[in-house]
Amino acid sequence: MEILLLDKIVLLFTIVFFFSFLLYFSGVLRIFRKGSENSFLSKSTASFSVLVACKNEEEKIHQLINSLKNLDYPANKFEIIIVDDNSTDNSLGKIEDLIKGFSNFKVISSGKKSITGKKGALQKGLEIAGKDFIIVTDADCVVPPLLLQFYNDRFQTGSDVVIGVSPFKLLKNSFWSKYASFDNLRSYLNIFAFSGLGLPYSATARNFAFNKQKFLSQGGYLSLTGTLSGDDDLLINLAVSLGWKIDYLLNTESFVFSHGKENLNSFLKQKARHTESSKFYSKKMKVVLATWHILNLYAYFSICYFWVSTAFVIPFFVKIFL
Repeated sequence: MEILLLDKIVLLFTIVFFFSFLLYFSGVLRIFRKGSENSFLSKSTASFSVLVACKNEEEKIHQLINSLKNLDYPANKFEIIIVDDNSTDNSLGKIEDLIKGFSNFKVISSGKKSITGKKGALQKGLEIAGKDFIIVTDADCVVPPLLLQFYNDRFQTGSDVVIGVSPFKLLKNSFWSKYASFDNLRSYLNIFAFSGLGLPYSATARNFAFNKQKFLSQGGYLSLTGTLSGDDDLLINLAVSLGWKIDYLLNTESFVFSHGKENLNSFLKQKARHTESSKFYSKKMKVVLATWHILNLYAYFSICYFWVSTAFVIPFFVKIFL
């Protein structure tokens, strides 16, 4: 009798999990349909300041700068601001050499910052930015030529914040590079799923843009000082609390590729930074995410209890199938 009751409970949880998964992917599909559209038909061209915080990226910064030089957009409508975040290598000197002759590129040193960490460097760049919209990326990224055209499309519709995609480059013969890429994909699916259900909560600052004046009206990065990291997540939560319009950029030609994670240590450091900022999510979002992760963990590990009841194999195989 007890086993029969247990089977019913397992079946009930499996049904809840199955329909939660359907709801999850309906959110993903809703965002994908919306974010993959592009027209380039607008006659207006928004102006952009591309902000990059750079710290000890002497070996990689040339890849980003070379890709920024190839941006296909009117030169008078964008500027590149690179903030050297007190690098101890020759990043500053290398940047200065690479941008010679390009009038819409500038590099500054963050010096003494009003905020510690990366956000302090970004605040320095934000304060001197001369364009209407800010695009943020990282020093180890490579941007596509049409990136600003894609962002222009989104901001012409009245968006205040636009979330793009930044996959990792796969490193050959590196298990952790592959796992980090998978985990990055899973993180984006979570972002899109809950955003599609009306619950935006996160983004990735490697491919991310926002309305400069609206953000400055809240103090810029000075309003996001709860944690050293979270310049993306905390800004999204601020945007949600203020009712700003959030849009998505999912065309593959808008992807900003980032340097892959080389080992377990670099992967864990990234996850730790992300986890730190999650403390500042809204209570509702914490409950939603906790429920989703608990259901997934239940499905993953249910098979470990098949010896109690064969019904426990059902949620596991439903999870694998989905």
